[in-house]
Amino acid sequence: EALERSTSTGRGWFAYFAEEVLGSLDPATQDFLRRSSVLPRLDAGLCDRVLSTRGSAEKLQVLCARNLFTFPLDSDAGLYRYHHLFREFLLDQLERRTDPGELRALRIRCANALADAGAWAEAAMAYAEGGDPQATLEVVERLGERLLATGH
Repeated sequence: EALERSTSTGRGWFAYFAEEVLGSLDPATQDFLRRSSVLPRLDAGLCDRVLSTRGSAEKLQVLCARNLFTFPLDSDAGLYRYHHLFREFLLDQLERRTDPGELRALRIRCANALADAGAWAEAAMAYAEGGDPQATLEVVERLGERLLATGH
């Protein structure tokens, strides 16, 4: 119980600070942060494709340089990630501020991009989150044994 209370209290404080940080940013950066949070990892090419934009590599570099809860996995390859609590916060913000149909379309674009990149476990999860059980099932049926063998 103490650990659970500690964790939930920490999330509350983090959400407060994240809201302050997010509120201090320009609307375009806020939108990029929220919408890119659907991606399990931040690959500049995937961001451009899923968000239907350009320049994600530069945006991710700036977020990382400004210490905005963005960390490089391989900055030379344009791979980053958000702090897990920040990503949860952004996803919550996205869900509360986005039309359900638009959010579903964004998640399906994310799933399609991940599938095209061969990230099948992540694609299956994104299809499920996007509310497409048929596509989720197709990924699992097609690659289920391989996913299980690799611990996914």
